[in-house]
Amino acid sequence: MSTADWRMEKAGTVVAEVCRLLAIEKAARNAGNPILPDAHRAALAGVVHNATKLFCDAVEELRGGDNRWSPELVDYLSDHPERARETLEIVSSDDYRDGYYDQLSGSD
Repeated sequence: MSTADWRMEKAGTVVAEVCRLLAIEKAARNAGNPILPDAHRAALAGVVHNATKLFCDAVEELRGGDNRWSPELVDYLSDHPERARETLEIVSSDDYRDGYYDQLSGSD
């Protein structure tokens, strides 16, 4: 496994697992029973931001092409943590195209 493959795998795992925790928190918060203090949620959002950047950098190194990271990607993952694995698969696919998040945001 190349270094970029390894980085993509590990960063993707971090994004998916932190988003899993954020999805649990989102459901609890929507039910009126938040689990995490705001400061902890903000810290986890920072982890998602950094790990997403590392993931996208590794994908770009492996696949080439356009820049796959954007603040909108992080916003999308923050708004839809339950879709993290699906989103990472799309970002890492060969046929990824910019604007994917704008399309999905309108489908909610």
